[in-house]
Amino acid sequence: MDEQVSVDPGRITEHLDAAERALDAAAVSDPTAEQQAAIDDLRALVASFRDLTSALEAMAAGFDGLRVGIGQFENQEFETAASTFESATTSFERAGGAIEDATADAGRLESEGTDASVSEYRDSLSDLEALTAAGSSLSEGTRLLSLAFDRFFVAAEAYDDGAYESAIEPFGTARDYAAEGVTAYAAPDELPPDVGGSIASLQCSAENLRDGADHYQQAAEAGANGNTESRRDHEEQAAAALNRDCGGAGDRAATVRRAARLAVAR
Repeated sequence: MDEQVSVDPGRITEHLDAAERALDAAAVSDPTAEQQAAIDDLRALVASFRDLTSALEAMAAGFDGLRVGIGQFENQEFETAASTFESATTSFERAGGAIEDATADAGRLESEGTDASVSEYRDSLSDLEALTAAGSSLSEGTRLLSLAFDRFFVAAEAYDDGAYESAIEPFGTARDYAAEGVTAYAAPDELPPDVGGSIASLQCSAENLRDGADHYQQAAEAGANGNTESRRDHEEQAAAALNRDCGGAGDRAATVRRAARLAVAR
């Protein structure tokens, strides 16, 4: 996901327009019933290809948003990353709607002459639908994880300064965002390894942050109440949660470890 993804629908649309004009001409040339059925099938395919073109354009925008957003996330520009991921999610949702339309148009095909190729096309649409759902899961989950980290570091700085009361609420907010992120990372089972691996590692990071923030909130509450023993106990549990291995999550795991170091036991 390091390179920009681009789709130029202009030339595709030109070809589809030309095909539609040819079908219009064929339709007024007194076709036989069999020819009319073929014309109707081809019209359905043209409509489906138009929808597919829209879907691919939206998917490209979504994956570009993921690429940019992950860079911002790993640079710890969490608020900016959250906004970028939100736009990416919108693009993936738009792509998903277009794929549904493309599938519905393909479902109007009645002739059996090209049944094998049409079946392959429908399978491809199904694969794209799964990939789009995964992209949406990835962008929405990481939007929530970005918001969780943003609140966590606000809380951690207050906590590290001994302002335990001020740290309680943002730690709780971080925990809640991370928990929502864990849920959002649900995805189809059949995914390319790079996409599935990214989702799994990010979900692991979200679980670690959820549990770490929860323990730090309890540590902050204990600190605010002057209970040093309970505070230190929850600090240890928080650090253990934040340092759990996420199976090679790379910079994302390093961000969680930084959270553990920043909110160290006093």
